[in-house]
Amino acid sequence: MSVEATVLSAAMLGISGLVVLAVGEYGGELELLVETSESVTGCPRCGVVAVAHGRREHLVRDIPSAGRPVLLVWRKRLWRCAEPACPQRTRSVHLIKRRQYVR
Repeated sequence: MSVEATVLSAAMLGISGLVVLAVGEYGGELELLVETSESVTGCPRCGVVAVAHGRREHLVRDIPSAGRPVLLVWRKRLWRCAEPACPQRTRSVHLIKRRQYVR
């Protein structure tokens, strides 16, 4: 995808903290591949810098665009607290409220 298309798609999506990686149309449905852009974060319990712990894919079908169904393929970053004594094990960032989703 071109840089212009990525910027336009991100602007249309309107959710800060997400980066649009790819856009495609499949069977009349618009599909956006996005991931969280956060590269450093602290543990919400102890404040130690968290370690990236992979990504989990979530499929969200609650975003219509110009009368077309849209599937948002969201690659959410998982974080792990680096402090062994901290009770917080892993966490992910919640940027949008989902009413209906598909896993």
